[in-house]
Amino acid sequence: MKSVCFVDDDKDEIRRFRQFMGDRYIVGTGTTLDDALQDLKNRKVRKPDLFMLDLYYGPDTPEEMRKDIAAADEKLSDAEAALRALLVKAGQSPNGGFTLAAEVQARYPRIPRVVFSRKAFLKDALRAHEVGLPLLEKPDPDATDKGTTSERYDAAFRRHSNQIFEFVDGIINRNRWLVRNRPRIEGFIMGFFFFVLKIVWDFFQGSAGSQLQAGAVGVLVGVLVCSLGCIWLAKR
Repeated sequence: MKSVCFVDDDKDEIRRFRQFMGDRYIVGTGTTLDDALQDLKNRKVRKPDLFMLDLYYGPDTPEEMRKDIAAADEKLSDAEAALRALLVKAGQSPNGGFTLAAEVQARYPRIPRVVFSRKAFLKDALRAHEVGLPLLEKPDPDATDKGTTSERYDAAFRRHSNQIFEFVDGIINRNRWLVRNRPRIEGFIMGFFFFVLKIVWDFFQGSAGSQLQAGAVGVLVGVLVCSLGCIWLAKR
């Protein structure tokens, strides 16, 4: 059975995870990493298959503040439900975006796609992950952003533009032909290298006695150098 190391600062979340996932995985839990790992060791697991970690992790948060956070989170859940109902009423749903993504995939199968949304919910993110769609959240304004609604969203986008660029550029770079085919190119170069080496060896042993063969060696070496240059550029 696969194993999961689950770390969360909320004991109720730990209880829930163990209760509902404990029959599917060997679960090691704790409010600290060491506690969770020790829990796994007690279950005869030395190294987990996955670490599942709380994002807003604060093990020293007072209990009273945890209650306030839980109440605010419940209000947020209600607001999200109201927003989703409003989106459906307005004719907007994630089905539209996934249909659009499928159309892009059909027409341009070699070009990567990214879902860029401010309204994505957990199940939308899971659905995007299932179909191989990276999800990037549109930035929301905060209390420091002033002006009209449009100006506040502009300010938020400007503030996060570098992170958005790095994410998008990373997706594009990983899809470049040289990057996608790097293992094949490297394998070809290795075989090519030994082929050239064999010709050079034969040449100096006297079995390749013509100027034509010597010229061929030079051409092959030049191609090899160019190929190595392509690999170097792909890794930049």
